[in-house]
Amino acid sequence: MHKLLVASVVAASLAWLPSLSRVAAQEATADGFFASAKYVALGYGRGDVFVSEIDAEKSKSLTNEEKVAFTEIRKQLESWNRFVLTSFPESADLLIAVRVGKRAELVGSVPIGGPQPIRVGGQAQSSTDDYLYVYQVTRGRVGPQIWEKHLSKGLSGSPAPLFEALRIAVEAASK
Repeated sequence: MHKLLVASVVAASLAWLPSLSRVAAQEATADGFFASAKYVALGYGRGDVFVSEIDAEKSKSLTNEEKVAFTEIRKQLESWNRFVLTSFPESADLLIAVRVGKRAELVGSVPIGGPQPIRVGGQAQSSTDDYLYVYQVTRGRVGPQIWEKHLSKGLSGSPAPLFEALRIAVEAASK
């Protein structure tokens, strides 16, 4: 019985190794890019997609909360004086994406056996945590995500807790 328990623990540990090595590789990659990066573009996170500030403003889909969080993170980046901010993602070394947590509401109409559609709806839970993502730029395009943190109300305050986590990670990588 003891041998079976030990074998199970070893097998479970081995199953986690690829995941742990992937996390370690991601952190090493982030450290390298954080240490050498000079130019940063700020934008919005839409799931796994970076949306530039210019594209987001054109779409007119920004909420007031997103605009406020974006402006605050921009101010904090500017006062840090670590990076040069650019509005052009293709000329940046890193892309920083802001994503404000929110609840999504689903509403629609469904025709059910009659001339009048029945309106149905409800709320679907989207993450209520705020996120800050960092992507590397590869050949002028959005590259892989190299850093991510999320926290409830993580983009609120000055400094925002997520900004502080990013600042700490960048400064640690630069030593």
